[in-house]
Amino acid sequence: MKSDGVIERGIYLRALRRIWVVPLCMLLGAALMLCGYLAAVRIGNTHTYEQVSKLYINFTGGPDAHLADWYNGATWTDLLSAHPVLTRGIASRLGTDEEEAKQLVREHVTAEILSDIRLMTVTVRADDAELAGRLAAAVNGAVTDFGSHTEGFDSIEFLSSDPVKETRINDRSRNAALLGAFLGLIFGAAGLWLYEAVRLAVYTPEEAEYLYDIPCAGIVCRDTDGKDSKWNKALAGALSGPAAQGALAVSAGGAEDAAAAVSMIKAAAGEDLQLLPADAGEAAGKNAPCIIAVLHSGKDEGAAVRRMISGLRMAAEESRIVTMITGGDEKFLDRYYRL
Repeated sequence: MKSDGVIERGIYLRALRRIWVVPLCMLLGAALMLCGYLAAVRIGNTHTYEQVSKLYINFTGGPDAHLADWYNGATWTDLLSAHPVLTRGIASRLGTDEEEAKQLVREHVTAEILSDIRLMTVTVRADDAELAGRLAAAVNGAVTDFGSHTEGFDSIEFLSSDPVKETRINDRSRNAALLGAFLGLIFGAAGLWLYEAVRLAVYTPEEAEYLYDIPCAGIVCRDTDGKDSKWNKALAGALSGPAAQGALAVSAGGAEDAAAAVSMIKAAAGEDLQLLPADAGEAAGKNAPCIIAVLHSGKDEGAAVRRMISGLRMAAEESRIVTMITGGDEKFLDRYYRL
C-alpha cells in the first residue's frame, strides 16, 4: 500500500473528488437498514392484545397481617398456575383441563403488586383478542373466589378491567435509519480511501517515481491546446535531452497504444522530438539510448508496467529508462501542487 506522505496527499485529493460516494452510501445504508427493520417487524411480530384488570385484596387483620408477606408481587404470578384452588377455578371457567389452564396462565398472565400491597394488577397478553378477554375473565373470577374461600383473606374484590386493546410495538424505524446512515458513513469513507490507496495507478510524476523507482520526465494533460499548458511546456524541456539522440516509447498496452501516446506527446511537446513508438520487446532488442515507458493517468496498470520495466532493465542494460504520464488532469495537478 502507498504510504509516502506525498502519495497520501494525492490519495486524499482523489478521494475528495469522489466524496459524493460517502453521502450516497449513507442514504443506501439508511434505506437498507430501514427496509430490514420494517421487514423484521412485519415478519417477526404478530398482533398482540392486552387486557389489564385491577383487584383489591382485603387481608384478615389488615394489610399489616403476616399473610401479606406470603402473598406479594413476587408470588402471585406463580400462584395463578400453581395453587390448586386457583388453577381449578381458571380451568372450570375456561372449559379446559387444569394442565392446559396452567400452560395458558404461564404464557399469557402476570399478576403484580405495584405499590399498595392490597392492589393487584392482572395483565393478560395474547395473540388473539378473544383469548385475552376469556383468560382475563377466568383469572379475575378465580382470584375473587380464592379470596372468599381462603383463610387469611376477608375478600378479594374486582375493581375494574380495561377493554381488550391491541398493543403496538415501539417504532424504532428512525433509530434503524440513523444506524444505517452511520454505518454507511463509516464503510463509505473507509471504502473510498481504501479504493484509492490500493490501486496501482499514477496521477503525478512523484507517484510514478515512487511506484517504479525510475525518473519521470513529466506529464501530458488532456484537453489542453497544444503547448499552451504549463505542464506540456515542462515536458518539452524535460524530453529535449533524452530524445535528442533518439528515444523509443513503449507501453504496457502494446505498440499501437505507444503510437497513440507518441502522437499525443509530439502534439504537446513538439513535432521535432526524435521519439518513435515500439513494442517493449523490440525496444529491449534495439538497446536504444533512451526508452520512455508511457503511463496512463488514473489507469490501474501498475502490475503490467512493473513487469514491462523489469524486462527492459534486464534486456536493455545500457538504455536509460524513464517514465512519462499521458492524459493528466490539469485541475487536479493545480490542486496537488497548490498552483
